[in-house]
Amino acid sequence: QTELGRLALVSMASSFSDEAVALPPAGRAPGRPGLSALRTTRTTIVTAPMMRALSQVKAPLDAATGRCGGYPAPTPAPAKAAVEPDPPRELKVFDLPFRLGDAPGYHYDMNPVDLAEILKSIRLGKQHADFLVATIHAHETAIDCDQPGDFLPVLAHAAIDAGADVFLVHGSHLIGPVEIYKGRPILYGLSNFFWGDMMEPVSADLYDQSRDLLAAAFGDPAKATDADLNALVNATTFNDERVFQSFVMVGRWEEGRLSELRLHPVDLRYGERLTRSGVPRPAPPAAARAIFDRLQSLSQPYGTALAFEKNTVVVKLQSRRAP
Repeated sequence: QTELGRLALVSMASSFSDEAVALPPAGRAPGRPGLSALRTTRTTIVTAPMMRALSQVKAPLDAATGRCGGYPAPTPAPAKAAVEPDPPRELKVFDLPFRLGDAPGYHYDMNPVDLAEILKSIRLGKQHADFLVATIHAHETAIDCDQPGDFLPVLAHAAIDAGADVFLVHGSHLIGPVEIYKGRPILYGLSNFFWGDMMEPVSADLYDQSRDLLAAAFGDPAKATDADLNALVNATTFNDERVFQSFVMVGRWEEGRLSELRLHPVDLRYGERLTRSGVPRPAPPAAARAIFDRLQSLSQPYGTALAFEKNTVVVKLQSRRAP
């Protein structure tokens, strides 16, 4: 509650570990506290030559399976015809679904029960608040990692239709596109506001998973400190200046409608000493311009117009698409 009104927050996650999910009671089993999960199923879109190659992998595996658990052995594949047959429209290999398409990509399907519960929570939250923020932790992206997973725009629009005033996506460690939908902002990637290169103490299982990496660097893995392991993991996984680029959103709403939206670029000092690396500061001109250029390129498919004014990214609301 503030002097200007009551704020509400509805958070969810599509990227999570199974034990983190909240569960209702079932019979004698008690309920479990946890996060609000939006379960998704990813299908990989492949081209015709890729699908044929997958079929060639699947056929001998199916033939080698034999009679498992009493099921009949699969019918042997027919001899190859003189004319190569059309590839199947859909295929599952190694328990992963694939679908035929014009270009490689990912498609995500949302669990309808989870989606309905989330939208109901947003609607209820808005009934009890003047301003509602909906936010999701999502690592799911398009196949090139630059654009959000294709379910996120669908979810964001549905959340705003249900009453959300702003929709925020975080999780991929990169900035994402900006969209204005029905006069409300959607930010598809917030990157990192601060970044801890030193994530300590380090658990024993991470040491076990990294034994080969540590042995290559130190000979004897037992000699490595927590700081040594963090530095090695970060150098192989997060060695990218884009992870250290972010922004702070400042918006102005008048009578319930967005009247101004500015994104202030933030630099987390990529490559500096660990005592400074990851600590946010206003981005210097070159870094601020790089952040603007990236936002402008990513946001173009959403019809969002941006301007760069005094080291600040300004969203041109008058250029937004009609709902």
